[in-house]
Amino acid sequence: MSTKTLGDKFKAEAALELQVAELKKENKALKDTVTKLLAEVDRLNGLDKKKLIKLEISPEQEIMDMQIMRLQAISRERLLSIDECRQLDLHVKNKRLLDDKSTINAEHKTLPAQISDAELLRIAESAQEETPVKKRNKSKTS
Repeated sequence: MSTKTLGDKFKAEAALELQVAELKKENKALKDTVTKLLAEVDRLNGLDKKKLIKLEISPEQEIMDMQIMRLQAISRERLLSIDECRQLDLHVKNKRLLDDKSTINAEHKTLPAQISDAELLRIAESAQEETPVKKRNKSKTS
């Protein structure tokens, strides 16, 4: 063998060794990425599917959201009428049902659906009598 052929073989072998080293680095990086992705898949599989974000919003849900926002905007400017309050309540309950949440709100007393205006007025007046200022005054006099 000539020295030129031998030198070419050594150069080719050195180039292959460099290529092998680069491929090993790339292989290790890819293995790390796959390991991280598998861990993320396991984490996502462990999540409750109801907690995952719904990517598709139905037209009904979009209309409900718009109506709720509209009624909230109106409520910032003035008091809502009884019909508007009932509409808001209905939209919020329907939204909670679509989101698989309970419609029962334990923090607030719920009123029956068919309640007279006189009864609503009595409830509002009794709630007005129990304002925080009057509660503080009652506690000071006690």
